[in-house]
Amino acid sequence: MRRIPPTAGTPGIGVDASPLPATPGADRALIPGVGAAISKDDPNIIVANRDGQPAFLENSVRVETTLEIDAVNHYTGNVTFDGNILVRGPVESGFTVKAGQDLTILDTVEGADLFAGKNMVILTGVYGKSKTKISVEGNLEARFLSDCTIHCGGDIIVTDLIAYSTINCEGSVHLGKFGGRGQFYGGRLLALKEVRARILGAVSEPTTLVELAPPRSLILRQDRVQDDIVKTDRELATANKDLQYLTSHPSEEDSSKIDSLKKKAARLTEVLDELKKEQVKIAEKLKGARNGKIRASEVHRGVILCVGSQRQTVNELTQDIVF
Repeated sequence: MRRIPPTAGTPGIGVDASPLPATPGADRALIPGVGAAISKDDPNIIVANRDGQPAFLENSVRVETTLEIDAVNHYTGNVTFDGNILVRGPVESGFTVKAGQDLTILDTVEGADLFAGKNMVILTGVYGKSKTKISVEGNLEARFLSDCTIHCGGDIIVTDLIAYSTINCEGSVHLGKFGGRGQFYGGRLLALKEVRARILGAVSEPTTLVELAPPRSLILRQDRVQDDIVKTDRELATANKDLQYLTSHPSEEDSSKIDSLKKKAARLTEVLDELKKEQVKIAEKLKGARNGKIRASEVHRGVILCVGSQRQTVNELTQDIVF
């Protein structure tokens, strides 16, 4: 937002040729709201000091961390926002919604791709039409999920149904937690820690696999982080060795090299610390999965249960199973 300073105005002439004195413009101070500040370079400009959506007031502006939209369709196109996104209406087929933080959708999703850097809540559910991809780093909550491919870094909580979907969950899966139908059938459900459901499978006996194991994506990430740690550690050792040599044999022409090496070593140290934190986080996830169970009140014939190397195919309708 830019402030236009007031002027003294320009005198005029009336219809009777009499002079009309100028009325000076009124001065209005700029008032930065939350997430905004007066520019250091120009006191007449308000700039954002965080990512978000600008909300304009009479002589002020604030930066909201949540983008609120009525729907996602041909009018809005794809939606990408670094903060939170709240969609009040439906998300139509063929579109993509990407939130850097939380994503909340109050209506249905049909054939759209959804991404959230933290948590995702879908108040109704998803008709995936065999083309929806959902990726969420935190927890995922919905009433139902159908015909989807899902990767979840936290827990999945579904009230009624997951059907004909491929699920990879790095936490636990709870179906029917809030008193809903709580059923999974058709497809593959892989969780790291635990699966709790009211019903697994269906009378029609669609292929249904429920498995407790580390998702392949998590194992690949663990390997990638380990490789990056080794590579970064090697680069840091080389930078420190070169820095030690130059500082022990100082010369004027090497001063810029020393500064550059110091910055490089500091950056590599920061990267290495982050990689080690990620390594610990992955190790803790894997450790927490050792005593996981599959629990269901009712399991239909044909459902395949896998926990580690143990595998069981249910041959008849079974009640209250713990595997």
